[in-house]
Amino acid sequence: MDALGDRHGLIFALKHEYGQAPNTCNSTVAQKREMSEICSMNLEEQDRERRREALRAFFDANKPFGLKSVNRWATRSGIGEATLRQILDGTRPKNMRADTYEKLARGAGELLSREVRLSELIGTNAELDEKASKLLSRLTLDQMEKAVAFLESLVPPSSQDGESNH
Repeated sequence: MDALGDRHGLIFALKHEYGQAPNTCNSTVAQKREMSEICSMNLEEQDRERRREALRAFFDANKPFGLKSVNRWATRSGIGEATLRQILDGTRPKNMRADTYEKLARGAGELLSREVRLSELIGTNAELDEKASKLLSRLTLDQMEKAVAFLESLVPPSSQDGESNH
């Protein structure tokens, strides 16, 4: 789906959530402001915000069980406390690299005494995961190889290795 289609889907979802079209006379000022902010975000910003919210939710959910504090998690993970705090607060404008997520997962795993998967930190789209799983189970090996090649062609070369800007 192109960026315009994604934006239309987002607008539809917001209309559904608010029960009305945005920017109408019935919309509150806060709703209009929120709609404007969300619609002005590009897809990369939306994805970064989704991952930030997932990381924040993971921290909040596991704080009582061993993470305890941002400082403790950052120290155990081998990353700077300020970096983790900026990511959790949404004040860091760039994406985290894949190795930073791996460090956070490893550090959280040590503090929680269990394996922590990357998907717990970055969040997943359960509905999309289910659709993909059902579709993949119906593919032949040849179709799977073609699908993987096609998907790889969609990913910019700089991010195919799982790295993105810090």
